[in-house]
Amino acid sequence: MKVNGIQAQNIYESYQKNLKQDEAVKDSSSQKAQGDTLELSPGAADLQEAGTFARKTSDDGDTQRTARITDIKNQIDAGTYNVSSQDVARSVLKGMIMDQKA
Repeated sequence: MKVNGIQAQNIYESYQKNLKQDEAVKDSSSQKAQGDTLELSPGAADLQEAGTFARKTSDDGDTQRTARITDIKNQIDAGTYNVSSQDVARSVLKGMIMDQKA
């Protein structure tokens, strides 16, 4: 195929036009990325705060539970752990009632 001066000029101009369009798209994309913001509605902000509080409370509860378990283990090892017969009976009856509901 023979390419004369006019065709070569048209090809070059078309290439330059596409190149400028690509650069414009890249520029607008980077500007949008830099300017993006996120706003939470008041309800979403409250929900996020509640989730943070729940995680903190759960962690505190786990810490207290772990401390209680460690204390009971130490009492068992020392031979000083005693459970009242009333507590045992209450737990057995509670378990039986829960089994009947299920």
